[in-house]
Amino acid sequence: MQILVNHLTRMQSGTICFAGIDLRSGRHIRPVVGHPLPASLLTARGGPLALGQLVDLGETKFCGKVPEIEDRHFQPEAMKVIRSAPPEELYSACSNAAVSRLTDVFGPDLKIYRRMGSDSATALIDEQCGIRSLGCYWAQQANLKIVDAGGSKKVRMEFVDDGNSFSVAVTDVRCFQQDFQTPDEVAIAKFQTQMEANPRTLVAIGLSRAHKYRDEDTPQHWLQVNNIFPSQSLGA
Repeated sequence: MQILVNHLTRMQSGTICFAGIDLRSGRHIRPVVGHPLPASLLTARGGPLALGQLVDLGETKFCGKVPEIEDRHFQPEAMKVIRSAPPEELYSACSNAAVSRLTDVFGPDLKIYRRMGSDSATALIDEQCGIRSLGCYWAQQANLKIVDAGGSKKVRMEFVDDGNSFSVAVTDVRCFQQDFQTPDEVAIAKFQTQMEANPRTLVAIGLSRAHKYRDEDTPQHWLQVNNIFPSQSLGA
């Protein structure tokens, strides 16, 4: 199975997750091994993975469940890079798959979540609900911000969808320094400048793995912006 990598995200533990579009079917595929993947797989660290790489995954086996229908088990050592797609090809593949409403990506089970006293919202889906966990999306009136959350800096994207203002976590590997924790202010400013030139921004969007903040909570998948494509140059 071959995929064009268009989701490449950092994990809190300093590991990564990636996914891509199966060019035959147009569907998103998330290769998984049962645990987070090492950051050494990134081309910046000597590995094969970068946005726009067409990779052959070798043999894969479906292992997903709703909403993570994209999951397929694979063997990382069997993965091979076919070629690096030009930025225009990746942008075109993402824009052809993109929709303008969050519910068109994730389905009617998507719930708006607004923290008390906040003018903006995020969104979530309960475990084992929804229709998928990955997509491409046109974010309207998008802005990037670095915010202080409990003493640490986080990257968030603000945008408008169906009359609601959202503020959503950003996990794009290019928005963080080598430690995967510290926001890369230079990269973020460059993205922001490109985004300001357009009324909408193309993004790869997804849901987190299900988790709960308190023991009494129901596990939930939280909305996140996985990658940002403000122009055909990918903002790189």
